Amino acid sequence: MADKDRVLKYIQDNNGVIRAQDVREMGMDTKVLQRLEKSGDLERVAHGLYMDAEHLEDPFLVAQHRCPKGVFSMDTALILHQLSDRNPVKFSLTIPSGWNTALLTESSRYRFFYLKESLWKMGQSTIVSAYGNVLTVYNVERTICDCIRKIDELDRDEVLSAVKIYMKRPDAKWHELMNYAELFHIRDTVRQYMEVLR
Repeated sequence: MADKDRVLKYIQDNNGVIRAQDVREMGMDTKVLQRLEKSGDLERVAHGLYMDAEHLEDPFLVAQHRCPKGVFSMDTALILHQLSDRNPVKFSLTIPSGWNTALLTESSRYRFFYLKESLWKMGQSTIVSAYGNVLTVYNVERTICDCIRKIDELDRDEVLSAVKIYMKRPDAKWHELMNYAELFHIRDTVRQYMEVLR
């Protein structure tokens, strides 16, 4: 099978997306991607990330590709967990302290929160975006605690609405929520929100 056909098959099997890294792992030269872009079969959406020209671009996937250590968090995680129906003006990502990303210069599109690596790792999970791509996001309970912790930096009404929705969900994990609250020293604050919004 020709390189072009192998790439197109890979894209077909992977939701219309391929990375330069995937091509290298398949033992091919990444020039095949440039040729497919030139022919109009592929579109380059970010450095090292290509999509089938027929697919809609997934802005969440592009952000995660451009900032591999970024974990969707805060209000962006609320959207991904269906606790908010707002369109994100900026993507919120949490990265380890001291880690750098080129996206820092794009403050109109991205907002970053920093944590020491041990806390950054906690509660990471995956979710499938509306475009069918797997993204790294903090789990629901961690997200609720993060939003309460940073409520003054977020939209207060959006956070309170998300907490109300969470409290009605049959899959709410109260014990896990309180474990995160304890970890971030906001147990009493979380309890107060739960009592007021009940």
